[in-house]
Amino acid sequence: MLGIHALYLLAFLNIVPNYAVDIKLDTPHPSNDPRVLNVHIVPHTHDDVGWLKTIDQYYYGSNNTIQHAAVRFILDTTIMALEQNPERKFTYVEMAFFSKWWEEQTDVKRQSVKKLVEEGRLSFANGGWCMHDEATTHFMGMIDQTTLGHQFLMDTFNYVPRSGWQIDPFGHSATQASLLSATAGFDALYFGRIDHEDLLLRQKSQRCEGIWSASKSLDSKDTEVFFSLTGSYGGNYGPPEGFCFDNLCGAAADPLVEGFNIDQRVSDFVDVISLQANRTLGHNVMATMGEDFNYENAFVYFRNLDKLIEYVNQYQAEGKIDKQKLAKFDAINLFYSTPDIYTDAKHAEKIQFEVKDDDFFPYSDCENCFWSGYFTSRPNLKRFERVASSFLHAATQLHAVGDDTTDVSESVMNSPLFPLQSAVAEAQHHDGVTGTSKQHVAYDYAKRIDEGMEIVSNYVGGILGKLLGLNDEGLAGGLKICRVINETTCEISQNATIKPGTDIYVVAYNALSIQREEIIKIPVSQDATYRVHVIGNDTDLLESVLVPASPQENSVQDSARYILYFDSGFIPPLGAIVFCIEMIDMVPSALSPISDIGSLRSFGSNNTGSRTSLRRTVSNHVVGSELVVENGIVEVRIHRTTGLLSSISNGEKQVDFSQQWGYYTSYNSEFETTETENVLDCQFSGRNFFENSQKVCLPGYIASEEDDLLRTKDSGTKQNSGAYIFRPKTPDEKLNLLPPSDSFFVYESELVMEIHVQFSNWVTQITRVYAFRNDVEVEFIAGPIPDDDGNGRELVTRFTSSISNEKKFYTDSNGREFVERQVGYRPSWNLSEETQPIAGNYYPVNTAIFIEDDFASLALLTDRSQGGSSLSNGSIELMVHRRTKADDSRGVGEALDETDEGMTPYPPYGKNQRKGKGVVVRGSHRIIVGRGNEGASCARKAMDEIFSPVHLFFASAPSSLSFDIFARNSFSLIKASLPKNVMLITFAKLDADKFLIRLGHQYALNEDINLSQNVDVDLALLFPKNQIVFFVEKTLTGNQSKQNWKSKKLNWSSSHGHDIKNSRALTAITSAGNTISLKPMEIRTFEIELQNNSSAPKSNGYNYSPYWWILGIISIISITFFSAGFCKRKDRFQLLLSEEKDDNNNGNDVRLLS
Repeated sequence: MLGIHALYLLAFLNIVPNYAVDIKLDTPHPSNDPRVLNVHIVPHTHDDVGWLKTIDQYYYGSNNTIQHAAVRFILDTTIMALEQNPERKFTYVEMAFFSKWWEEQTDVKRQSVKKLVEEGRLSFANGGWCMHDEATTHFMGMIDQTTLGHQFLMDTFNYVPRSGWQIDPFGHSATQASLLSATAGFDALYFGRIDHEDLLLRQKSQRCEGIWSASKSLDSKDTEVFFSLTGSYGGNYGPPEGFCFDNLCGAAADPLVEGFNIDQRVSDFVDVISLQANRTLGHNVMATMGEDFNYENAFVYFRNLDKLIEYVNQYQAEGKIDKQKLAKFDAINLFYSTPDIYTDAKHAEKIQFEVKDDDFFPYSDCENCFWSGYFTSRPNLKRFERVASSFLHAATQLHAVGDDTTDVSESVMNSPLFPLQSAVAEAQHHDGVTGTSKQHVAYDYAKRIDEGMEIVSNYVGGILGKLLGLNDEGLAGGLKICRVINETTCEISQNATIKPGTDIYVVAYNALSIQREEIIKIPVSQDATYRVHVIGNDTDLLESVLVPASPQENSVQDSARYILYFDSGFIPPLGAIVFCIEMIDMVPSALSPISDIGSLRSFGSNNTGSRTSLRRTVSNHVVGSELVVENGIVEVRIHRTTGLLSSISNGEKQVDFSQQWGYYTSYNSEFETTETENVLDCQFSGRNFFENSQKVCLPGYIASEEDDLLRTKDSGTKQNSGAYIFRPKTPDEKLNLLPPSDSFFVYESELVMEIHVQFSNWVTQITRVYAFRNDVEVEFIAGPIPDDDGNGRELVTRFTSSISNEKKFYTDSNGREFVERQVGYRPSWNLSEETQPIAGNYYPVNTAIFIEDDFASLALLTDRSQGGSSLSNGSIELMVHRRTKADDSRGVGEALDETDEGMTPYPPYGKNQRKGKGVVVRGSHRIIVGRGNEGASCARKAMDEIFSPVHLFFASAPSSLSFDIFARNSFSLIKASLPKNVMLITFAKLDADKFLIRLGHQYALNEDINLSQNVDVDLALLFPKNQIVFFVEKTLTGNQSKQNWKSKKLNWSSSHGHDIKNSRALTAITSAGNTISLKPMEIRTFEIELQNNSSAPKSNGYNYSPYWWILGIISIISITFFSAGFCKRKDRFQLLLSEEKDDNNNGNDVRLLS
């Protein structure tokens, strides 16, 4: 056989080798006869956007000593194979790769590809930049990466994907079904991996396809979606057993050879496809012909598929198919197909499908194999991804309104935001933010994000400077962000505070659509006297306090020795305020640590000058054995001897606490003495679950993921804990507690109270109560996790409360709706004996987890995705860090053992050994208590605040400058705050006068008596100085009008005996003028066009009538023609210089941006 590179050269020279000559087929189509089994042959490749190799290594085919894969050649040869035979079809998914390939193509090749797309022979499923994860992703990242891919397809092919294709993620979320499927314009959602018990029951009861209705708040007619398992319903996404024809299949590839094995191969295929057909309803089944990085030599694969289709259909026509093999069918019909064609065929059958209303977490592929470890794996990467996604949210807003020079209408890749958009999108991949890639790939994700942050922050800093009238004379490089400020490091602020004479300017940008007040923390170098004020108000000082950094913070290279806290006052919505920090003199002002609670004193101010008085202050007193800290909103009690929380009260309800830090020991078969595992040579059968075998092939693991033969385990007896899998040393292991130190210390002030506690020698906890917040912040610095005994450890923080939640708890689904969980219970099936009562009850926590009873509620909020549970009454635990010493045999091929100095090269160039100490993780949780059955309401407001913190930009200048650095001290991009239960999810520019606006209702039904109601939003608030010409509602990703989607959307039927579209009461959506209505949990997307001429008549908003569109276009053309040469367009981005103060700015001189 010719090598792939030789084949590539021949193809380039337009020479086709003899074995690629095609057999003429009869172009069969789906039969409507229910007695005919239609087999949809769907060629596809699953191209991981990073996993064992980096994105570029996968694309170019380098580093093949790790894994043989070259996406460039996959696309090259697949397109050529499609061009040679008009009957062939192919489905592609990952736009991160396809867009890269597209940029390399000639105009001739591009025209050929466009023709393939127009003819339906090259189709796109999902169409996102990657195939995102569903457990560890936030809805903002999911939307953004899908939108990026959909925009590329629309720009390039005018193509709108119709099918979701989540075949590889390790479990599936309610948000994927309710938000990222139907409202994104998908008629169906295809995926592979579900729990092995659930899978077996679905196979037996013909429920491998159905309807998924995952939202308790949204109208089912808009959110329910048809779902189907891939991989012959075997738990993965490959071809039927024994019918992979790719070069990567190795010995398992058994080609069809005339005169040798045709009879046997046809018979074998009829056997496996009949088994598949017996696991679902109807007479259409899909054969997903492809796996990881298949079709690098597409000619070979397609040649065998041509033969398979030809000979099965020929044998059928000649009566050579044994009807007994077909069971309930009389005939079989094979043809090339796509997910869209298959979806239409299933819909045409009018089957009454069962409705599923929960999610598919946690996922396990054998008794001891729960994929709940990756909920926490690589916590630093998880945090970095969340920070970058949040920054992109803010940057998109500033780009939309602050840059009138960049043309983004031609291609998404022309946007100045693209370096960060693509990096954040790539990190959403199901081996990216999950933490399940090889170490060098994780570094590559971080590098891409860091580079994107650098480019885009410089660009956005320039926009902020323009909006604020920055005079950068005397400034060093303009406004910059400090990308490692979480490590108490900021070069600008630290260099400026080495000695007096340099002022720090801090621009605080608020990307939320409501005003907010925050405590801002700035790293500084010296224990000195500082004063903070809004520029232009240098006599009205803000309350501030200087606190020494903890020893653990100081252990980071180049970190600051001190942290300056100050109260921001109110920052306007989509707006910024400029602060000036001056070092007055070198007189020390830092707080001193207090280790004796009895010596706590009344608070004294440590700064000079007149201050803005705090609306609320932190105070404390000692009651018996407890330190009582209160701020007028919450009262927090601290154990006097341990420094740990003992209770939190919000004035109405008090919740008692005990708090612990501890770890589970990771299961490592190397140290266990259990019976030797049984190993089966399943070869290429890894995707199928054999119900009659006591030794099962893991359905979540494919042979092509490693060079070795597939290794399977007897119920996972020797299953290790690793990057994917969480498995404690014993199934019911008690938490190994880390003892708190004998002493702790306190920093007290009116602005913030800090209590520092050390656990063992590798966990530090800082509990903070702020002056005006309703929560308690618990910051942790964890690591390096010890590995001296060779065991891995899974670090957990646990809070045990007085709440009686009776094994029920709630976790958010990607930051959207909360899903009820119950220990030892699955809503979709009766869970058998719990083999892993800890790992099997861990669920993904993207932003919040809460418990509640009739008397009180307790919510914990996270700053990144983590695994969590409530394993005992009244408790909540979150896993914050992991370090395992063994691989869990799911393909990544290395232990989750992150170190701070990296690792040596992989074989054959090195031994991929770790260097340095284990990594340190720094993060925080917020704790909120509330009234009974109000856990969701407690968490909601803080969820948005945590995702979108105030974004800080820094500059410094000599104190002696005689001119103003900034012409104005603040601005707001919008007219006023939006309602408190609304989030401006997206504010993006499409072209000079068009914008994409996404608004989300942030409360679900019945979560809050007031905020869970429908809410109206006036879109004109977003454009204070521009008239809205018209606006049209779009689907979630903005690639088609919602009306157009509704006219084409497939309505399915359920086993409840009625059309799904009527399965829930419909709440009317109203619009009047520019005002739209949002229902609980609803996200609506609009394309809005503005008119710069302020005298233009105001639009009524929606108008889908084609006659009005035509008249509108004629009017615009006429006005443009007759006004040419007579009118000058005003600058859309002219700043109002009016001195009028906005009602919402509480005295700050906030100027609206037109």
